[in-house]
Amino acid sequence: MLFKSAVEALLLPPVSLLLMALVGLLIEHRFRVIGRCLALAGILATLLLAMPIVSSSLLLPLESGPPVTPPPDSPPQAIVILGGDLRRSGIAVMTLSPGPRSFERVRAGAALYRQTHLPILITGGRQRPGEPSIAEIMADSMERSEERRVG
Repeated sequence: MLFKSAVEALLLPPVSLLLMALVGLLIEHRFRVIGRCLALAGILATLLLAMPIVSSSLLLPLESGPPVTPPPDSPPQAIVILGGDLRRSGIAVMTLSPGPRSFERVRAGAALYRQTHLPILITGGRQRPGEPSIAEIMADSMERSEERRVG
């Protein structure tokens, strides 16, 4: 199991891209053009993936257009909302609330709940010790918004 995890870590970005750059640098003295191309490609690909505009554009297709019609052979049994970002505000007392991505996920989950009445599972751990988990903050936000909507 440990070996499999290590191999996966080495083969997936960003480690694989950095290894490609390292191999390129190591073989550059013998194969000048190939070595430089590998090194340059690895470094540029790592930089591109680290840019928010690229990472956001890669996430966009995964987060847009949730299926609203379940497949006929296996109906859904729950709505799962993945934890996202948090917004921290306040000077004397720190206030935590869902960030823009988390809030959008909560809104989409609530809309899906109103259509299906399926149970909701919200995921997300703690970012810092002593703070509530992302899931707790998102769930509180969802409950408050539903209370305001109903009340």
